[in-house]
Amino acid sequence: MAYGDGLENRCLLTGTVGSNPTPSAVCPQNPMSAKDAQWFFYILRCRDNSLYSGITNNLDERIKKHNEGTGAKYTSSHKPVTLVYCERYDSASGAKKREHEVKGWPKTRKEALVLRLAEGAVPMSGPVTRATSPARRPRYLMPDFILKSLEERGLVALYKSRPPYQQNDYIGWITRDKRVETRLKRLNQMLDELRAGTSYMGMDYRAKVPD
Repeated sequence: MAYGDGLENRCLLTGTVGSNPTPSAVCPQNPMSAKDAQWFFYILRCRDNSLYSGITNNLDERIKKHNEGTGAKYTSSHKPVTLVYCERYDSASGAKKREHEVKGWPKTRKEALVLRLAEGAVPMSGPVTRATSPARRPRYLMPDFILKSLEERGLVALYKSRPPYQQNDYIGWITRDKRVETRLKRLNQMLDELRAGTSYMGMDYRAKVPD
């Protein structure tokens, strides 16, 4: 099982691909004693922006091997990599179970997991606890092409009825990719999800019907 709840068993690193800070700095105050087993489920962002997940009992060494090309067949051809997400577990079986679960998700849902953690991210220099003040996440302005698409399809009210973090996540997710075709694909997914009202970035969600 994972230790604690909320952010207490989760870690976040930020940075450009290949510019990994020391992974052990993410959770400097581990709640387990030295004799306890420590396993991590982790997610890496690869050079081509793809995501790779795995488990390890030594984050520093594992990330080093991934960037040296000996960590896994996939990452050897997609390095350098950056650690963007991890969770602590007290057993290999617990971490493996989580890995199996997340590997079955579409990439959009994995991205949402990373984004939701970023919403409550804490500084790398401090312990990952509820007592630490959360860092502010970027706020994105809506581009004209997204607003126009919402207006043309009559989805403005449905968009505004979503929680603020979802509105912000959608805009950031759509606009941060440089490829036009990817932006349009993500835009269409958002429009479909708003229209259906049953999902958010690939995850189940029951939307509130606007008045």
